Amino acid sequence: MLWGSWELEAPGSGGRFGQPLEVTFLPTRERVPSGPLTCHLRCISISRGTARSDVKALWDTTWTTNTALIYPRMGLPLTLPLTLPLPDHGQPTNIDRRTGAGVPWQLNVVIPLRRGSEEPVFDLPVRC
Repeated sequence: MLWGSWELEAPGSGGRFGQPLEVTFLPTRERVPSGPLTCHLRCISISRGTARSDVKALWDTTWTTNTALIYPRMGLPLTLPLTLPLPDHGQPTNIDRRTGAGVPWQLNVVIPLRRGSEEPVFDLPVRC
């Protein structure tokens, strides 16, 4: 999954409730974070009406990770393995591709940089 200059490698089958999801976060070009990264993992419900959409948080958690854990890997500038804490139960990923309504799981990572920050958001498949 790619967002701007950041990529997230996740298992093709996605995550399972009750088991941590192991992913790798990496830049597609050289980036040097200026402080800890903040990770937000959430499950939301999106309802589409004729005039507007309603978004409701079903589950979320936030944590920070020290950038000292980032290390070089095979020609890429930096990589960061992340363990995403999935709850024991919940609603699996289910999105209507036509309307965008449904239940997505999203990982948002806030990367502080010397000049501002970047905040990529990645959709994650989560199943029972």
